Amino acid sequence: MPIDVSDIVTASAELTKPLGGTLNDAWQALIGDRVAAWRLKNAMDLQLKIHEELKARGLAVTARIPDRFAVAWFEEATKQDEPEIQQLFARLLAGAASGDVDAGDRRHLEIVSRFVPLDAEVMRFFFTSDAAQRTNSREDGILNDIELEEWEMYKAIREKLGDRAWQSAEHLLALGVTERRVTIDSDSVSAALMTLKSNHEGDVFPTWGSRPDIEIRPIIGSTATGLSLARALRLFDEGG
Repeated sequence: MPIDVSDIVTASAELTKPLGGTLNDAWQALIGDRVAAWRLKNAMDLQLKIHEELKARGLAVTARIPDRFAVAWFEEATKQDEPEIQQLFARLLAGAASGDVDAGDRRHLEIVSRFVPLDAEVMRFFFTSDAAQRTNSREDGILNDIELEEWEMYKAIREKLGDRAWQSAEHLLALGVTERRVTIDSDSVSAALMTLKSNHEGDVFPTWGSRPDIEIRPIIGSTATGLSLARALRLFDEGG
């Protein structure tokens, strides 16, 4: 049976008529008020979270937030309606208000604005994982690197956070919070050298295949940006 599109055409014609004489008026009537109300509600939710964050930290505002950061924060934060992401923005503002240099980095606002809640969970897992290898600065003991074997991270976050968690791990890589590295397994190098030496001396040395294998392991590592964001979000103590 043919579909009668006359009602759709009529409705479309009515929809595209200027309200009050301008297209801007029509757009404002259709969407503008809803967006404004939505962002206002988000701002109210954020205000509560900021108050709670400051109270939980026992912090007082000791430094005026630069206008540039405040405007950028408000622009991005009020677009968020997920409590998990709002909490991250609240932590950034509370930190910036107390003079935290990491929290006051405007680049973090863009990164967090592109998060979904699962991204935040995967980031927390990576930066707090007991299985990760941590390296601290010799001078001040500050954490300056984290590494976790990719297969181990893949297995752990899927078990803990579900099958879609690896998509968030990939997103963190794309955002520059983490990076993919490779390392050569030292045991495989030693075995290869022993095999080559044995073959050179004419001895019989058990090995699989005609050539020794060097094992290369992929690793997920922290970036300077990721560590700064993790500090700003207070994912670990200052000493790591």
